[in-house]
Amino acid sequence: MTESKYKVGDELAIQNNGWGRTWSIFKITKISPTGRITLGNGSYILDASLKVRGRNSYSGPYRAHEITKEIRDAVRKDDLLYAIKNNNDFTKLSLRQLEAIVVIIKGEATDDT
Repeated sequence: MTESKYKVGDELAIQNNGWGRTWSIFKITKISPTGRITLGNGSYILDASLKVRGRNSYSGPYRAHEITKEIRDAVRKDDLLYAIKNNNDFTKLSLRQLEAIVVIIKGEATDDT
């Protein structure tokens, strides 16, 4: 039996190849006695070194990654961009909110605006 530094419930990230998101985060759902790691509902099977087993050798993904602040920030940014792109009803926003959005879009905002 191989001891894993990960446990069921931990999260790992897979880098995407152009599907609109830069990263996807999956929970570990199973670790076999030999150290194979199952992510999500079986979306990916990893060996103990986090290499993806049975991957497409041309387009990957090739390995999973431990989650860093940068990865979490990239996922959050993707989520926010998706929410903005799919919110077509800005009529419910106040004048002040709309003005703030325009300032940001035009690049006139600072981080504390």
